[in-house]
Amino acid sequence: TVSRRHALIHCEEGSVRILDDRSLNGVFLNGDRVDWHELSDGDEIAIGRFQLFFIALTGDSARGEPTEAGTAVG
Repeated sequence: TVSRRHALIHCEEGSVRILDDRSLNGVFLNGDRVDWHELSDGDEIAIGRFQLFFIALTGDSARGEPTEAGTAVG
């Protein structure tokens, strides 16, 4: 259900796009078949029987710096 070269993810200047690379079964974004589309945080990508979720990282998390998960009450 997944082609050898199924899709491409292209990142450029703050935008991320998914492109169908002439696959037989297509690329689906949030349930709709697309040839190419800009991705937004939380988008669901279906390739064959596999589901992927796009998560856009911003600020400190994009640079790999740790963030506080919570605080302890003393």
